[in-house]
Formats: sequence, structure tokens, C-alpha cells
Amino acid sequence: MDNLHELVSRLIVDTKGSPDASFFVITADSSLAAFLPELLLCATILAMLFVRLFSLGKYVNAFYIALPGTLAALYFAASAGGLLGDAGGAGMHSGERMEIFTGMLVYDSFSVFIRAALLLFVVLFLFFTKISGIPDHDDGPDIYSLVLGATLGMCLMATANHMLMVFLAVEMASVPSYVLSGLMKGLRKASEAVLKYAVYGAGTAGVMLYGISLLSGLINTA
Repeated sequence: MDNLHELVSRLIVDTKGSPDASFFVITADSSLAAFLPELLLCATILAMLFVRLFSLGKYVNAFYIALPGTLAALYFAASAGGLLGDAGGAGMHSGERMEIFTGMLVYDSFSVFIRAALLLFVVLFLFFTKISGIPDHDDGPDIYSLVLGATLGMCLMATANHMLMVFLAVEMASVPSYVLSGLMKGLRKASEAVLKYAVYGAGTAGVMLYGISLLSGLINTA
């Protein structure tokens, strides 16, 4: 129990940045400051899910929810890594290594660049969907939620500093991809693709988890 209490206390301090800081104020050295782009992606996904839940699609275009959320996440991801100079001031600058959430995630120059690149591609993807008209107005919340969910998993893959986090991030990126590959249910090729993809993904996930357990047991660390 003492170890659990110590771990929880350390997690709280890492999240707030200092023992005396408030949860409602994001300090420069807190884990929330470095994790802000991912939090914005989560908030954007929730907003689009509420649009679908309350049948607001005929009043709200999901594109105008996904684009501002992704642009905000891109801005904070780039500014946190110093890619925009001192703008944003999220507390981390390019080249400075920072472990957050008790070392589960780590941010350095490489991970910051990868995260910003992923979000930039999502912004381009959103503009291309607007130009092409695919997805349509009704399917927009579903498509954008899945794409942003997969992007969130990829961002965690780039910043994972723990084997368990690597596995969770891979699954977060994979599961939305399974759904995306089979959204066009009327096409036989789409149904075949999602079946093969899901079976292959389940098999590789089991092999990866088994390998992680062997590796962690061998070196006595995660």
C-alpha cells in the first residue's frame, strides 16, 4: 500500500508540475502542459461524438469541429517543442528531454517533430476531405472521430517510454483503422479487407504482447 500511495502521489505531482500547484492551472513543468495536444484531440473527438449522440449533424458540420481542434493541437505541439520559437511557451523547447506521467511518456526533439508532423498531415487530410466532399455531411463525425482517434494513438506511439504504453498506443492506432477499412459495408472488398485486417491485427497484437512479457521478464523492467 505504501508503494501504491507513493506512486499515486508521484503521478499527482508530475501531473500538476509541483505539489502546491492547482489542477486548474497548467504550469510550464507539468505533464498536462506537454500532453496538451493529445488532450485537445480527445476534446475534439468528444465534441464530434456529442454531435452524433444528440443528432446535431444537420445543424453542425463536423469539419468545422475537427479543423479548429486539430489546428490548436498542432499549434501547441509545435510551440511546445520550440518549432515556433518561443511562441506558446508550453514549457518544453526543442532538444530538451522531458518525462511525464511518472516516465510513461517522454518528449524530446524527435518525438515532438513526429507529433507535429502527424497533426500537420491530419490538417491536410481535413482540407482534402472538404475539397472532395468525402465523407458526406452524415458520415463526417464518424470518419473524423476515427481518424483523430488513430492519430492520438500514433502520437502516443511516438512518445511512449514504457512497454505497456507502446502496446496501448499501437492498439489505439489500430482499432480505429479496422473500423475505417470496413465503413463502406456495401462493398464486398471492404468487408473482406476489414475481416483480414482484424484477424491479422489480433494475431500480431497477441504475439507483440507475448514478446513484451518475455522481454520485460528477461531484463526485469518495462
